[in-house]
Amino acid sequence: MTLDRPLFPIDPLPTSAATASLSTSSPLSTWHILSTGKLTTRNAFLLATRALRLLQLNWKIITSAAVLTLLAIIWYYPAFFFFFIFFIYSSFLVIAAVAGTVYVHYIFTSTEAPPPKREPTNILYNATKSSIFDLPIPIKNASNLPLIFGKTVDLQLQQIIEYVLRDFMTHWLGHVVTQPKLMNDIVREDFWNAIQKLHNRGLKIDAAKIIAVDMVNRVTVHLEKIRIAEARTAETGNPLVFSTNSYLVDEDTELKFLRRLSEIMIILLLPRGYSL
Repeated sequence: MTLDRPLFPIDPLPTSAATASLSTSSPLSTWHILSTGKLTTRNAFLLATRALRLLQLNWKIITSAAVLTLLAIIWYYPAFFFFFIFFIYSSFLVIAAVAGTVYVHYIFTSTEAPPPKREPTNILYNATKSSIFDLPIPIKNASNLPLIFGKTVDLQLQQIIEYVLRDFMTHWLGHVVTQPKLMNDIVREDFWNAIQKLHNRGLKIDAAKIIAVDMVNRVTVHLEKIRIAEARTAETGNPLVFSTNSYLVDEDTELKFLRRLSEIMIILLLPRGYSL
């Protein structure tokens, strides 16, 4: 039985005649590269290619030899085998410890912000599936809402509420709740109840006193402050300076004041669920 290919296809030692006949374009043999010591980039690449080719053609024999060698070591030198296993295990622990230390150091020292999670949580969408959102049944027809100021004024207010809900809430509400029409009717009714509360509170106020006394005094004091400031500016030549309230010092303070005012209005005018 003849083999079609050698077991280890390594180039044989070239003869002097063969060496003399080698041209610059022909590939060098492995033995010639190792014996001359001229390990250039091309020669190193050639050796690596031949080594990979050797492993590819004889991987079964190499694997069998490694397994037999390992079994022989286990049989004749069990202490060495246990030492080898201990060395592999220790190396794995050291590598894992170093990798963990580097990772923890990167986490604590990195200033890069974590990528945002784009996956929707759908918490509100799933929560609105509960039957609690079915009751109470809101008034679907806006014309059936309780009368507050009069038919003409109420109709205009209801139209404004419809525009607000349409432009600021309806176009995204369907993506977060299961019943957007029902939620839209509930919010409309809550807004109307808030207007009714404002109207009821306004009925307890003396409108004549506010218009004839309080507003006149406020405007008079304000104009007096402007007149005094202008006169002082004309005398001293300094730029015009007005004293303002503490919540109007800068933009951030004013926004904070408006947020607090909005929270108070939500607590007083809207149902308790809005302020939770």
